[in-house]
Amino acid sequence: MKVANPAQGEITQLLSRWERGEPEALESLAPLVYDQLRAIAQGFLRNERPDHTLQPTAVVNEVFLDLLRLRRLAPTIAPTSSLSPRNSPAAC
Repeated sequence: MKVANPAQGEITQLLSRWERGEPEALESLAPLVYDQLRAIAQGFLRNERPDHTLQPTAVVNEVFLDLLRLRRLAPTIAPTSSLSPRNSPAAC
């Protein structure tokens, strides 16, 4: 049985606030999810070839940059669009 993370509801609320255009919500959200994202990145990178150069911190930083790009593009992207930040005009 999976135990619920007490911060999970707070994370969802902060994401909703940020989606509504409250930039301070991201400032509150970042410290809540940073360690979790870094641990996830570290787990994935363990499966990479030994001479790879990626670091978990760099991967997490890219995630945050992608989130910022998505937020900046949100008003112009249709809800059903499959446009990813890497394929967006802002990433070019």
